[in-house]
Amino acid sequence: MASLMEDLIDVLNKEEEQYQGLIELGKKKREVVIRADIKTLDEITATEQEAASNLQNLAKKRARVLNDMATVLGRNPGEVTITKMISYLEEQPVEQKQLMEVKERQIGRASCRERV
Repeated sequence: MASLMEDLIDVLNKEEEQYQGLIELGKKKREVVIRADIKTLDEITATEQEAASNLQNLAKKRARVLNDMATVLGRNPGEVTITKMISYLEEQPVEQKQLMEVKERQIGRASCRERV
């Protein structure tokens, strides 16, 4: 289970990195559109597409890891979420804390996106 938890936290951190990269690209893209710099816009768009592909792969991996964790815990895989995993980890406070921190960063990031 510890290995699965490490995998989950790793995937969530990588997703966070990709989203942060997309936020930065969005800022650059805005400036590029204002300047009508088509060449740079094409480059940014290609980078965004690559990030989107990476995010799709990470989402699939996250789903597989959560599914595996649900199996280990004897839970229904369709019902296991990050929030529920946090509650299942009461006996493992270090892992629980790591997962809570990742989730809190994701929530904070989502709030920032809504304000943009």
